[in-house]
Amino acid sequence: MDRIPPVPESIATHIRSLYFPVSQNSGPNLCRLCFGRALQPFPANIGQSKSEGPRKFFSSNNFPIDLEHYKGLRRVVGANLLPSPEEIV
Repeated sequence: MDRIPPVPESIATHIRSLYFPVSQNSGPNLCRLCFGRALQPFPANIGQSKSEGPRKFFSSNNFPIDLEHYKGLRRVVGANLLPSPEEIV
């Protein structure tokens, strides 16, 4: 079995600020990339408001990210720090 490294804290900080409720201040440790389906509407005001945040019930230890959320995260973090979706699949 392969070991899966945890999400680097610098990336986890961005994920928390973009998609987690304000009350959640830890995680994610692992992100599941779900590029085959849309998980929820993607907020147009990424990074500015959490009014359209994630579902109420989610696991901060195993957080799903669909293709649109990944693209948004990549724009915020920097395309040079995260591989393109094409490189992943």
